[in-house]
This record gives sequence, structure tokens and C-alpha cells, in this order.
Amino acid sequence: MHLHIGTWAGNFEPYWNAISQAEEPEAETGLYQISITGHVATFIDEISREMGFSYRYFRIDNLVHAQHHIDNGDLDMFLEYELRQEMYKQDVPPKPSYLYNWTYSNYSNVTWWASSTGVGTDYSLTLPLYQSPTGALGYKERSFIGLWRFMRPFTANLWWMLLFCLCSYSVLKVGLGLLHEGNAASRRTVPPPLHSCRCGGPECTSSGLHMPLPTEVPPSARRRLAIRFSSAFYHTFAVFLQGDDYNWSTVPLRILRTSILVVVLVTVATYTANLASFFTQSEYSIIGPETVADLRDSVACSVIHTNYSETLGNYVKKLINPEHCSESGWSECGRLFCHDQLRTGAADIWLDDYNGLHEYSSRHCEDLNERPAISLYPYTSRIFMLLTDQNSPLTANLSTAILFLTNQPWYLNLMDESFRLQHVCGEDDEGTEETEKVTLDSMWGLFLVAGVIAACSLLAAVDDIEDGSADDSSVQPNSYI
Repeated sequence: MHLHIGTWAGNFEPYWNAISQAEEPEAETGLYQISITGHVATFIDEISREMGFSYRYFRIDNLVHAQHHIDNGDLDMFLEYELRQEMYKQDVPPKPSYLYNWTYSNYSNVTWWASSTGVGTDYSLTLPLYQSPTGALGYKERSFIGLWRFMRPFTANLWWMLLFCLCSYSVLKVGLGLLHEGNAASRRTVPPPLHSCRCGGPECTSSGLHMPLPTEVPPSARRRLAIRFSSAFYHTFAVFLQGDDYNWSTVPLRILRTSILVVVLVTVATYTANLASFFTQSEYSIIGPETVADLRDSVACSVIHTNYSETLGNYVKKLINPEHCSESGWSECGRLFCHDQLRTGAADIWLDDYNGLHEYSSRHCEDLNERPAISLYPYTSRIFMLLTDQNSPLTANLSTAILFLTNQPWYLNLMDESFRLQHVCGEDDEGTEETEKVTLDSMWGLFLVAGVIAACSLLAAVDDIEDGSADDSSVQPNSYI
């Protein structure tokens, strides 16, 4: 048995692709013979081996063209793509387009479909050679790493609050030290030098035991106060870094240290817990809706869906299509159009056949991201064979072969080869890891801060040398605390 199969000519990979066409039509039928490759072509080839028939493909231009040649016996069957929507109410269908037809009926009444598209009622359909629900693709873009990624676990106002706490604790530590020194000085009496008292002078009492209080602050008092504060800030900061080496000798200072440790405990634990997630998070951010509920406020692009009120327009705010493309359906022009709409931000999501989107995204892992939570099963893409009722025995045999082959391991391998089902954007694809390794770019800010602090220590040493105090042992580290 030899069959003539009519199909659309064009590039609709991975479903099918017309790779060549005869230069002249056949004299008897006026049809151009074509050669096709892809998922459907491989599947039909396997069906032909299973049933023992040979076949040839011929180009058709529209449904009326296909009907004419089927009625004349030039074609035995016609490969058709259908976007089926299961609904519980009858509706007026739109005009049929070149590559897809809409079915608005309960459980897809074949006779109604055939009459609505103008093909007629004396036709039958095989089981689908292919079917898949509607899925979604979104856009992802590279996040900016920057120098200060190590500071991202806390917000800016929290960092300013921690700095304010450091300064406040340092001032309070200096104040407590001064109060302690004043209290200790008031408990002891220091006799003045004998030469400082002059009998009868206004500077001395009759006993000559007390010195007058100075009326001006000595010039070195400000420097000594600055040293006190810097030393206090250093020791307070050391507590925050868990490198405390100071002897908090008095009770007030120990109470103050307890307050600091409470802040340190919560701050360090929270920062450490968040730091790892910020360093190892993906360097790509996901853009657009991620659930079906998010679609209602989104602009969607679709290659095979069109903007009719009873279709995907019920789910999204707006639906845009590649109307400028000469080929309708899953054409290369349409795919590039929707990809560009995502890239420019004109569309938030791409809704089309799930397997087709998966195959396309697996080759564009660098900027496309599948949305598994968005799967619209009422909208199902199907490819089937259309035959006349006179060939109903052949329709039944073809459906039996399709049912048998789709339940074989061979068909799973075919689906994997056609749509790359086993391929998941992962470590072998640039920028697609769920978590990223910590890179030097994300740590530059930390090294910059550490380098500035180390440079400050060098400047301080140079300043001591210039002041001639590098070896001065008269000022002890804690003498002013």
C-alpha cells in the first residue's frame, strides 16, 4: 500500500521541517512533492514500518486546498496541527489559519470541528501523533555583583545603626572610665609640693595642703581624650569581631560589656546565617510571573495562540503575536519574535506548547527560564491525520499503531531526541547553576576594606616616627581607659 500524505511546507522544528521540494508539480495531481524531517516524520516512518506501507509527502497551502485533493483522491490523508481548548459551552470559532485550528466544544466533537473549519463532515481523525499542554518561558538576567556583596545580608539603615551602636558604646566606655578615675581620685589626698605654696598667698590655704584647680584645659587634654575614644572604639569593635582582649575590670564596664555581647550574639548569628545564602545565590534573577495566578497582570507572547477573547486572553492581561511573520505557527520567525519580546521587556511571559518551549529554552539557557508552575492543560497542542470516512478502516489501523508505538520505550527516546526532554539547564550551561560558587568579584569589597585598615596602621606608624614617639613607653595602651 502506498499513501500520499499532504502537509504544510515550512520550518516548524522540532515538529517537522520541509527540507526540499520538487521543482515541478506532478502532472496528474498538480502537487509538489516535498521531503520533511523532525519528530512527526520519524514517527510516521516508524508507523509505516509497523503497518507495512510506503508513502510520499506533498505540499498543501490551506485547508480548502487539502479538501479538494483529498476529495479527488490525490491525497489519502492530511497532517494537521490543532490547538484544542476543552470547554463546556459552544462558541463561534475564529477563522481557520494555516497551521492551527481552534476547537470550542465539549470533548472535541470531530464532526463539529470538521464542519466549522470548512473541510466538511465526511472526515475522520486518527489518535494524536503528538500532544502536549501549554507551558511557559520567562526571561532571566544577570544580577549585578558589585564590590559590597558581603554587606548585602543587612540593609543600609541596619549597618548605620550598628555603627551608631559602636560609637555610642565607645563614648559610654570613655565616660565610665573617667567617672571611675574621678571617684578614685576623690578618695585619696595628694600633698602638693612644698615650693608651690607661698605663706599668705592666695594660692594656698592656711594648712598649705590643697592646690588650686586649673582655670584652663591643658593643651594635651584633647589629644588624650582622642586617644581614649580611639582605644575604646578599638576594644568595642574587637568585641563585635569576637576578638576581645581587654580587661573589663570594673563592675560598670562589665555590665556595659554584657550589653555589647547581647547585640553581638544576635548580630553575628544573623549575619552569618544570611551571608552564605547571599554568596551562593544564583547570579541570575528571574523576571516575570511564576504562577498561573500571576498571569492576570502579565503581558504574554505566543507563537501559536492568538488573541481571541475565549482563549489565553482569559488568563493574561494582554496577548501579543508575531503578526509580521509570513509563516504562521511554530515558525522560526515567530520564535525569534517572542524571544525578542522577552528580552526587551515588551512581554512578561511566553506561552506556547510545553515541549516546544522546553526544546527551545534548552538551547538558550543563558537568558530563558522555564516556569514549571505554569501549565495550562485545557489548551493542548495536537498533531493528527485527517482522512475521509471512506478510509475509516485505515483510520482505525493507524490509530491502533499510534497507540501501540506511543506506549513503547522507543517513543520515549524519540521524544527525548526531538525535544531534549532529558536536558536540563545546569552546570554545563553558562550562568544556569541554581547556586553559584563564591567568586573573587563578590569578595573584592571585603579585601578593599581590609586593605584600607591595614594601610591606616602603616600611616599610624609613620606618624609615630615623625612625632618621635615610636619608642616612647611612657604611654601605656590602657593608661587612658
